[in-house]
Parts: sequence; structure tokens; C-alpha cells
Amino acid sequence: MKTQKLLERLDMGLSLWGSFGGKMDENDPVNKRPVLFVHGALSRAAVFLKHREYFIYRGYSWSELYATSYGNGLNSAIFDGVHCKYVKQIRQMLLAVNNYTKKTVDIIAHSMGSTVSRKAILGSSCFDTG
Repeated sequence: MKTQKLLERLDMGLSLWGSFGGKMDENDPVNKRPVLFVHGALSRAAVFLKHREYFIYRGYSWSELYATSYGNGLNSAIFDGVHCKYVKQIRQMLLAVNNYTKKTVDIIAHSMGSTVSRKAILGSSCFDTG
């Protein structure tokens, strides 16, 4: 439940600002490789809502498109830098989507999200040291 709360980001509102993704019904198929969107320093998951629409128009489903927000979604990340907590959060999201869909996950990242994603994929000392 702690992981779900961290990834859902309901603290940013209920309008998909903090996160999106998942099956609408437990029987929804996952036919395509899922995509995880990772935002940059001055943003949040909602920056990718238009991208999600594009992918849905191209045949993807809600169960194949995911995002979460790290930082406060406004400016904390640019002042904080790439903290372990952001890397861990994106790694948790990546693992959660992989476990949920049982598929390899593609990542589309922007700006600082690229660095956070790279560390989440390759690992870093913060996984071992906290």
C-alpha cells in the first residue's frame, strides 16, 4: 500500500496530474509493450497526457500507458537534483508496471527524466546504501 500511495500521487489531485495508467477492467488485455513516461525537472505526469492520447489513437490502451510524478511537480527536482528517492520511485514504477503487465516496459523520458530513468534501469549506489 505504501508503494501504491507513492506511485499514485493523489496528493497532486484526482485529474491524472500525479499519475496515470492501469487496466480499466481486470480483463483488459495488454497486447502491446507498455510505455512508462518519465517527466523532467519542472513537470509532472500530466505533461504526457497529450502523448497518451496520441498513443491511444495509434492503438494503445490505458493498460499499456503509465506515468508517475517525482518531486513536487513544480520546482523541487531542479533545486534538489537527481536524488535517490526519485530514482527509487521510478524504479518502483518500472518494476510495478513490469509485474502488473508481465511484459518488458519501454520508457519515454524528457530532460532530467532521462537521467532518473537511466539510473533506475542500470542501478546505482543508492539502491545499496539507501
